Amino acid sequence: MTGYLHAGPLPTGVHAIGSEPVNAWAFADEGRVTVVDTGLPGRADELRGKLATAGFEPTDVAAVILTHSDSDHTGGAPDLAEGGATIQIHEDDLETLYKPRAKGGDGKPIHLLPYLRSKHFRRFMLAMMKGGKPTKVTGAETFADGVVLDVPGSPRVIHTPGHTAGHCCFAFEQHAVLVAGDALCSLNPLTGGAGPQVMPKAVNVDYEQCFRSLEALREVEASTVLFGHGQAFSGTPAEAVDQALAAR
Repeated sequence: MTGYLHAGPLPTGVHAIGSEPVNAWAFADEGRVTVVDTGLPGRADELRGKLATAGFEPTDVAAVILTHSDSDHTGGAPDLAEGGATIQIHEDDLETLYKPRAKGGDGKPIHLLPYLRSKHFRRFMLAMMKGGKPTKVTGAETFADGVVLDVPGSPRVIHTPGHTAGHCCFAFEQHAVLVAGDALCSLNPLTGGAGPQVMPKAVNVDYEQCFRSLEALREVEASTVLFGHGQAFSGTPAEAVDQALAAR
């Protein structure tokens, strides 16, 4: 399975450490690291291995900041917490981080049925199942919209609800990078469609809110946008948003 994971060059100090079918990122700052999202529960060994390839030990990770509480983004968090990292997430996703459950609203599992004929959907779901059961995550700290986190890279939190209630993006302005998480993707995991776009309706709790939330990204000063699924986008967040709106 290829395509859902970023594999290309990145700005200095930024490392791709995810495993198919979901990206994870490490941002280095003077020997300390912030990890954004941690992949599937069964891929913690790969996460540590990719950190090592980038030149870091798990004990170098000062913080894990989560774009949201879906289990394909939180699986390796407890493993890194054992090395001393804090785990941080938006307050509106704390409950589902501690007690994972199926989404409601537009994201109810029944809404996935129309995709059963898609080979991309079947491959994606197979990878998810092989990734293991959701990992219990406890002891997380919470953050709110607009704060600059006191972690390596000093990311600014941008609350972008829609995919989940507490979904957030992170502006690493010293790296000129926006981590969009699942507010956007560049490869649709259910259809295989490429290019910046909102995640498919069937995996969002509120599809219309996803589009409204994109407006908060327009003014972010960045030249690279990173996604939970797919290749990086070389351009401004405003350009990525415009493409996503055009692809609707």
